[in-house]
Amino acid sequence: MSSCVFYAAYLGFSDLIHHWIEKDGVDVNHAGSSRRTATLVAASRGYLSLMEYLVSKRADVNISSNEGWTPLYAASYKGHLEVVKLLLEKGADCAVENNDGWAPLNVASSNGHFEIVKLLLEKGADWAAADNGRRAPLYNASKNGHLDVVKLLLRHGADLTMANNHRRTPIFAASSNGHLEVVKLSKKGRLQMFR
Repeated sequence: MSSCVFYAAYLGFSDLIHHWIEKDGVDVNHAGSSRRTATLVAASRGYLSLMEYLVSKRADVNISSNEGWTPLYAASYKGHLEVVKLLLEKGADCAVENNDGWAPLNVASSNGHFEIVKLLLEKGADWAAADNGRRAPLYNASKNGHLDVVKLLLRHGADLTMANNHRRTPIFAASSNGHLEVVKLSKKGRLQMFR
């Protein structure tokens, strides 16, 4: 049954999932060997109405897959703002990291999802939370040229001098990937830090 629930959630077949939960008594938190639940899959796909139904049936919003992905991580990664809002409202933990040390703020910053980054910061996500390679959200946003996210993280106190395991800073990440505007902004911020 777990693969059926997984694929029904993946395809957005809400009626089928409703039937299985309501009529057949399938556990809303049922997961297969990968520990992926319908909630994780629906969050990843951005199916807000299905997510609303699942949380109304007491879906665990903090359950994680074998890789450490939670529904909040998946929605933050994919940029599904309304799903992120719902999950946070229902108690999702914005500090939970996956197996590589990536938290929702890291992936939202890396992918340039400004509104999600803003919301996660408002909910207390740590701008300094680095992954297993010591890459913090500012490093990831700088590397990928997400200027608006870089500005937002800097306004929240992100540290321009925080280097990764290879002693590379956000300025290095931006410059080595050709993101001149981020480099200019970072250099300006760095100069102001040392005045």
